[in-house]
Amino acid sequence: MLIEFVGFSSSGKTRLITDICKIIGQNQNGCNIAELAVLNKKYTPNWETKWLSFMVDMRTVFHLPFLLLNRIKIIIKVLLIVIRMNVSLIRKLNYFRNFIKKLSIINLYRNKETQYLEKYCFFDEGTVQSLINILIHMNSDENELKIYTGKVELPDVIIFIKTNSQLIVDRLQVRSERSQWSSLNNKKLEEYISRFNHYMSIVKKECKSLEDVSLCEYNVNMKDQGDITLAEMIAGKILRGFRDEYE
Repeated sequence: MLIEFVGFSSSGKTRLITDICKIIGQNQNGCNIAELAVLNKKYTPNWETKWLSFMVDMRTVFHLPFLLLNRIKIIIKVLLIVIRMNVSLIRKLNYFRNFIKKLSIINLYRNKETQYLEKYCFFDEGTVQSLINILIHMNSDENELKIYTGKVELPDVIIFIKTNSQLIVDRLQVRSERSQWSSLNNKKLEEYISRFNHYMSIVKKECKSLEDVSLCEYNVNMKDQGDITLAEMIAGKILRGFRDEYE
């Protein structure tokens, strides 16, 4: 089962995934991170490193000819969107690189080109988030996202961590490595967060018509909600196969 965690920057996704992996591991169930899986590596608690990101970029380069051969239409469409983005050229290239990387990871996973396809594989900001991260920087209409949702490869489950806007603003103010967000004034930042949440509401509606994709939304409104309690709740639902979401 491939599970993508989606949420605005600093919503707490990465730490949440690490906590969930710890809980699932204690229940003697296998889990891995998508990026580690495509590099044929087992799960490690210290998985989020710049070295891992660089290695996945290299893996993507070697996979790119195959990806272009099979996904050229969607790649060109997203490239045309990126060109119209109201950001610097460097950021345009970075957003497009990230989309290609996420598309490559899910493609490698679906084709089972890895040794470590554990029962649960977690994707921190996958194809859904990489596309929304692009769209929030331009005046796109709802139909545009609906078109791409049906064409981009999706995970089995999307978990949307919808964190309170003020909590995200507070977190970003102390994160210097996220300067593209922390440099904005609070009003502008909250506007981007609102756009992100709006697009996720569209994805949620679209997923209802897709048999192979489920979406679960969790609201985080207080600082202590991002800790182990939320991880235990989500881990429990994952282990139960999200059955109680639809009962």
